[in-house]
Amino acid sequence: ALQALCGARLAGTALRLELCLDTDGFWLAPHTDIGAKRLTLLVSLSMGPGAGGWGTDLMTADGRAVARASGAFNSGLLFVPGPQTWHGFVRRPIHGVRRSLIVNFVGADWRAVEELAFGPAA
Repeated sequence: ALQALCGARLAGTALRLELCLDTDGFWLAPHTDIGAKRLTLLVSLSMGPGAGGWGTDLMTADGRAVARASGAFNSGLLFVPGPQTWHGFVRRPIHGVRRSLIVNFVGADWRAVEELAFGPAA
């Protein structure tokens, strides 16, 4: 279903999950995901005042934020990584803990196999 939805090449990929717990002072430099990542899904898990403003920033190559995904609980941002999928997190106040789940489908060239949910794809 995801392949059909967004055109990602998911055959032969493995699942990678990362739970992020970010606090005040956190920021993330503008970047595109590395080539081994075939699909990225960012799911917001924060609740409480201000959490809706803690979403990922969509950026230009020079680091200018042009849009912000919602940080509201259970909202998400899905994209197929490529040379134009710049994103990051502009430093802003986080009152509490910004919780998010990163879901990646990664190709065989993913080196950190200890991060894979079920090990490398067969």
